[in-house]
Amino acid sequence: MNIKRKAKKFTALILSVATLAATPVFAEDTDFEGWNEDTKENAWSVYTTTDWRPFVKDLNIETANSSTSTINISSKTMALKDTVKDVLTKTSEDVGIFKNEEYTDIMLCMIEELSGGNPSKKDPANVLKYITPNADDSKMNERKSIQTLFRRFSECETVHNGEINLFNNNEALQSVIQGVVLGTNYTRNNKNYSKTNADKFIKANKDKLSGNPSASFASDVSAHYKAVMVGQAYEGQGDTEVAQKIVEAAYSQLGVPYVWGGTTPNVGLDCSGFTQYCHRVAGISIPRTSGPQGAGGMQVSEPRPGDICYHEGHVGIYIGDGLRIHAPHTGDVVKIAPVPAGDRFTRYW
Repeated sequence: MNIKRKAKKFTALILSVATLAATPVFAEDTDFEGWNEDTKENAWSVYTTTDWRPFVKDLNIETANSSTSTINISSKTMALKDTVKDVLTKTSEDVGIFKNEEYTDIMLCMIEELSGGNPSKKDPANVLKYITPNADDSKMNERKSIQTLFRRFSECETVHNGEINLFNNNEALQSVIQGVVLGTNYTRNNKNYSKTNADKFIKANKDKLSGNPSASFASDVSAHYKAVMVGQAYEGQGDTEVAQKIVEAAYSQLGVPYVWGGTTPNVGLDCSGFTQYCHRVAGISIPRTSGPQGAGGMQVSEPRPGDICYHEGHVGIYIGDGLRIHAPHTGDVVKIAPVPAGDRFTRYW
């Protein structure tokens, strides 16, 4: 296992545990002004009588208020969604810095560019052309092609000399993307991507590169990824009906136990699993964990009900009047509490 990757994951784990352990209880579960049995029942009624299935999608591409035609992702590439997710899920978690399934969208966007929108059954990611030209063609298959692409991306992610946020579609992330076709040396020596530095690298290493890679590979992939990134490209319309659904979903989970890593409504939720669920029932897909959730969306200084309130390591749903609903920590339940001083706010609706 790569030492740098191990250190990053270990640090993230320690910070998460420390944050959870230090999280205080901010409000009592009962006799809380602004919420009573009547409003709880109304929220629960909406939750239980609404058919949310049309909104529940596995992939951000399908929930980013777009269609595959408008974001120019071919139906053949989209058809690989389940296979890509399955390959990522069954690949060792030591490979990616983020949780493996979080890479599904960006993998599909890279496959779209590498295959020209027409991925082959045997080598959908075209790795025999761009990544492993000397590999045994007879041993290549669909899953191996996808895994090879993921491992190359992860290698570039590891050698990058800076902080990479999978949910921040900037020049740092694009340096990692460009490294997929130019190799890890490009990413190692270029903290931020530009077409100019990619062109320069190609000219200096032309004899060492495979497949005649494009200097605009990162920007082309980024254009697809920007269209599917929830938080970066999802632009809410200020629809208060959507915001109301988020708040109603939050009320529906009051009293549900906090479970670290929990994503199951009515059974157990952690803070980001709770906020992700509230958005999902409103038809919005957001990142799984608190950091990317807070980093995404539209940052706002004047919060409105339905916004996410956050500080390092913790998120909740703002419900107005300086209050939030959140999943606090182990041993506690989803509850109403004051928003801590210094919290920031972001909006996805």
